[in-house]
Amino acid sequence: MAFTPVSLQELRAKLGIETDARGYIDCPFCKGKKKLHFSDEKQKWNCFVCHSSGQTLAFYSKYILGVDFPDDKAERSKISEEFQKFMGYDNPQTPRPKRAPIPTRPTVLPASDSQCHTVYSAMASLAIFQLHPDHKKELKARGLTGQMIERNGYRTFPFKTNIPPHIVSLYNSVDPALRASHNAKQADHIQMGLLVAHLLMEKGHTLNGIPGFYRFGSHWCLRYFPGLMIPTRNIHGQIIRWQIRRSKGNPKYLTLSCSELPGAVTDDISRCHFPLRNAPLSKESRLIFTEGPLKSDVAIALSGDPCTYVAIPGVGMYELLMSHCEMFKQAGITEIYNALDMDRLTNPNVRDGSNKLVAEFTKRGLTVIPMYWAEEHAQRMLMSYQGIAYARGIKIPPHHYQLPVYEKLDLVADALNRAGINPGKASADFQYWESDTKGIDDYLHSMLIRQEYHPTARKTHIRDYYAQLKEINE
Repeated sequence: MAFTPVSLQELRAKLGIETDARGYIDCPFCKGKKKLHFSDEKQKWNCFVCHSSGQTLAFYSKYILGVDFPDDKAERSKISEEFQKFMGYDNPQTPRPKRAPIPTRPTVLPASDSQCHTVYSAMASLAIFQLHPDHKKELKARGLTGQMIERNGYRTFPFKTNIPPHIVSLYNSVDPALRASHNAKQADHIQMGLLVAHLLMEKGHTLNGIPGFYRFGSHWCLRYFPGLMIPTRNIHGQIIRWQIRRSKGNPKYLTLSCSELPGAVTDDISRCHFPLRNAPLSKESRLIFTEGPLKSDVAIALSGDPCTYVAIPGVGMYELLMSHCEMFKQAGITEIYNALDMDRLTNPNVRDGSNKLVAEFTKRGLTVIPMYWAEEHAQRMLMSYQGIAYARGIKIPPHHYQLPVYEKLDLVADALNRAGINPGKASADFQYWESDTKGIDDYLHSMLIRQEYHPTARKTHIRDYYAQLKEINE
């Protein structure tokens, strides 16, 4: 049977799925609010929580049939035939609807790292972006000192500021049809973005190719995302992106961008982060990867031993780390430490991302060493998961009784997951991991608090921590 190509738009129309203006819907697979995105230009879809992704057939397979699109050629062919019948294209006499042309926009790549750093540094120097006292208090609560906060360059994207009359006039000069869909709040946000762009251009900066800026009519404008601004830096310490930690909204962390808007950067937006306090990249340095620029900033600040951190924006963005593999290998690095959050043992979505990272690094000749912490909590989690498995009659794979508790927990959680049981969603009160020790930064900070910031606490704890890690891995 001849296969009739079907676009994502046609499939969504058949299923009655409507997206928001940016192409997002609530993920039907993990229930994440506004987490699944359809790119009609690329004809791809992706969920930023459960990392489900693919093209039209893959969405049909997972949404209608409840299975991932298989690798087996015969199975793919079978699903393709079912899909044609579902769409009504299996009968040659059935008239084909006229397909709407897929909208295309020119690809806009980001400017060089040096250009981005110049603009973003100038933006950080503007008075309206000074760090809010509440944000400074939150950063100190994570274990950072005032000196560290200043050095790392955190800023606040203001929630409200006075807009001068000439910016209001600039907004009003734009085509009324373009302004027609804006309510008063949205108009204020755009005027804020126009103000920032205007101030930067007054200083002689070019905004073309800078993620986060777009064309509003004939004027440059900054996308409005109020919250804590966290610099994403390259290995040379240049600010190449901004990540925003929002107090409201979902997702909580996002990279400053606006790829769907006119004139904005469309590709290569997310990047890896290298904290300023990193040890030089060499075969002697301990290279550690984790998730989130702020997390890595805090972890490196609280670590006593010399090490080099690299952070990805999200656990599903493992390709970003792969792009640095050759640089790591050229520096003589053969091992890389996995310091993703500890819920990678219990949360199926984080586990999948972690496993993909390990597999990709292994393919490229690098050995991944898992970092573990919070043994007491891991033991409590293990007992809880074992109780669920026993009550449901789920068999746990045979293993040596001296296997570290973390490995045991991973085995039990995997067995439950394979049986279709997700303890993390069984109860609103159940967590995949306690918040005080989930991340490497949370754990190091909690240990320092328990030591009451004794002058030797940091060095002693870090030495014991790495000794425990070495013992577990041996």
